[in-house]
Amino acid sequence: MSINIEQVDIEVEDWIDGVSFTQVKVEIHRNPALYADIKPLYEEIEAAEADLARLTARATSTERTSDESSLGEESAAPAPADGEESLGETAAEPESVTEARTRLEALYARAEDLYAQYDADKETWTLRALEPAEIRAVTADLTVPTEPTKLAPNANTTAKTRYRTKYDTWLKDMADFTAESKYRILQAAVVQVDVAGTVKPAPSLEGIRRVALRPGGKKHFNELVLALEAITMQDVVIPAPKSLRPSSDDQVSS
Repeated sequence: MSINIEQVDIEVEDWIDGVSFTQVKVEIHRNPALYADIKPLYEEIEAAEADLARLTARATSTERTSDESSLGEESAAPAPADGEESLGETAAEPESVTEARTRLEALYARAEDLYAQYDADKETWTLRALEPAEIRAVTADLTVPTEPTKLAPNANTTAKTRYRTKYDTWLKDMADFTAESKYRILQAAVVQVDVAGTVKPAPSLEGIRRVALRPGGKKHFNELVLALEAITMQDVVIPAPKSLRPSSDDQVSS
């Protein structure tokens, strides 16, 4: 998940009203299967890079040793004819190094192609921080489930069984309440969704619910909720718009 928190421009009236315009952009890749193919490829690339470095170092060491040997024979050796390799010129790259480099380039190409496919199938959700009053408004008609009254220490077996049943029901009701609250709060916070380069309006409440039901949707939904919490729960200081600053006409000359 990629998160980018930003501050957008606001109008004077909005600043006076205390409206929070902090936004967060969350990138969601919708095809995790492609990343499953990319990850081992990255490991292959890392191994291939190490192999190329090792072979290159070996070739360089061999070439250096050869040059040093040539220095000792320089006085006895005839001068190279025109067109022949002179001492100090770069020798041809060993075949093993060339093969390793070619293999690495092929791996790079495969990884770039797969990542392009992976990155193309993504959504960028823009969320805005919500004010406490907004959160209360969208969840006002939801009733928090009441926890069963705890049993006395000397409760009999029948009472304990009955309490356990009520408690399990309460846990389920609380989970449903929490999920529905998150659906509503998230739906209220969505500004827009960019799907593969096409900007879509904020989804309906039912659309938000469907996000959690699609493949990998639970993880995506939780990422969106965490991102929203990151900007809603923090103390956001909204700077005064520039237009509120006194102009030169407002200054009193001394």
